[in-house]
Amino acid sequence: MTSRNDFIKSEELKMTWWEKLTMNFPGIRSTKSIAGALKSKRWGKEKIIRPSRSLQVFSIALVLLPAYVWMWILKLLLEYTFPFLVFLFGFFMMSFIIYLILRNSFFNKRYIYTIRVNRDAISIRKNKFYWRDIVETCIMYKYEGRTMNKYLLIFRKDEIVEKFDLYKFSISDKKLSEIIEYYKANN
Repeated sequence: MTSRNDFIKSEELKMTWWEKLTMNFPGIRSTKSIAGALKSKRWGKEKIIRPSRSLQVFSIALVLLPAYVWMWILKLLLEYTFPFLVFLFGFFMMSFIIYLILRNSFFNKRYIYTIRVNRDAISIRKNKFYWRDIVETCIMYKYEGRTMNKYLLIFRKDEIVEKFDLYKFSISDKKLSEIIEYYKANN
C-alpha cells in the first residue's frame, strides 16, 4: 500500500538539482491533523468548493487595459497607418496577452475545477472518490519559485495517489480539512 513516505520519495525523485541543493522538500500533513478536534459545525448535505471569484474579477480588471490597447491598434490597422508591420505585431502581441490572461483565469483545467464533498464521497472534476476507497487525505506544501503551492492528496486503497492543485482556491487549509474530515466521519 502506498504510504505517505513512499509518495514523498517519489516526489523527491522529481525534484531538480537546485531544489535538492536548497532542501526544498515537500511537506505533507494529514487533513485530520490540520482539522484538529472537530467543532460541532453543520455543513449541510453537501459542500461545494469553487476557485476564488476575487481572482477572476481581478483577471477581468487586468484584461481591460490590454483590451483597450488591442482596440486602439485594430483601429490603426484598419486605417492602414504607416508602420503597418509594427502595428500588426502589436496587435498579435496584445491578442496573445489577452488570450493568456483569459485562459489561465477561466479555462485552465489544472486550476479551475470544483470540489464537492458529501457523506458518500469527494468529487473533484468528474472523478468521484468514495470514502470507503480512501485510506487518507492530506495537504502537501511545496515551494515552487517564490510561492508556496498547496495540493490536495487522496491516498486510495488501490495504491494510487491523486494530486490536485489548490492554487486558485482561497479556502484555508484548516477549513478545507474540517470540511473533509466532517464528511469523512459522518459517512
